[in-house]
Amino acid sequence: LLPTRWKELELTYLFLISLALSLVYSFYFQITPLVDAMAYDRIAWNLVKGDGYKENADLSYEEDIAILRVGPGYQFFLAGIYFIFGRSYEIVWVINAFLHALTALFVYFLSKEVMRENWNSLAGFVAAALVGFSPDLITMSGMLMTETLAIFLITLSVFLFFKYANDLAPGVFSLIFLAFIFGAAVLTRTTAILMVLPLLYLHKTHHL
Repeated sequence: LLPTRWKELELTYLFLISLALSLVYSFYFQITPLVDAMAYDRIAWNLVKGDGYKENADLSYEEDIAILRVGPGYQFFLAGIYFIFGRSYEIVWVINAFLHALTALFVYFLSKEVMRENWNSLAGFVAAALVGFSPDLITMSGMLMTETLAIFLITLSVFLFFKYANDLAPGVFSLIFLAFIFGAAVLTRTTAILMVLPLLYLHKTHHL
């Protein structure tokens, strides 16, 4: 097993390399939002302008198809960024890069919570590296798509759940924070609601 100091250094390097890979990819290719990404971008910008939750501000709510898109969590996430920084794709890429790198870190800590006494640092680093250096996830971080935020929120939700489950005296604040993050994950990617089933099973087996 690695000494604690080396673990911290390697975690730092893994975070920074994951961050750098995402940033380099995003700024090198500078992918223009198309199809779904374009729709999310338009909805977010219309929200900022005060035109409502619409893909086409010139249409009525009955005619517009924004409500049919996945969301609305990601669209409001983008709208928050645009409200603060303006309609800047570069800022979104930077934030996505941080979310991608943080996801890798939380996978490391999640492996520790799941495996507990059977855990070792190598398993954690391998799991985190598979996420941090994943070509698919790096590619998605360079787009205005829901996946980067959704995967981060889902990973954080699962980590918080196991943290709560393994705590001998879990606090109410931990449960509230878990519920908030999980709710945000569902709003970002509705299929995340299916996680309720395994979480309820694990809740029962942990006798919470």
